[in-house]
Amino acid sequence: HHHLIPGDGTLLSHRQPSLHVDLVEHADMFVLHADCPGCTKDSIEIHAHAHHVTISCTRVEEAMEGKKDYYHKERQWGKVTRQIPLPARCSTENPDVKYTDGVLTIYFAKKEHSNRIHIK
Repeated sequence: HHHLIPGDGTLLSHRQPSLHVDLVEHADMFVLHADCPGCTKDSIEIHAHAHHVTISCTRVEEAMEGKKDYYHKERQWGKVTRQIPLPARCSTENPDVKYTDGVLTIYFAKKEHSNRIHIK
């Protein structure tokens, strides 16, 4: 397997909530894994374009009953968006999508290397 992009959230500033992704190349497909903890399936939006995919999700803060004074708070809430570049051979038509245990997985088919043009 070849890891094509790091899942370290470098496109976002340090203070924003991050959406960590891995894009893995397999023999017959590309598989994108995105960590979306705290998001529901209905709060995730996926937009596929010719050369990239955009993933947005909205995390909702759980009600903290009477506990408004945090001693330490790192968990981030709100809308998170990542635009992930895709390889030229990645087809964005009708990908399979699954969302399980806070991880969004998108399966992209591979395009053929090239189309042969026949001379008439």
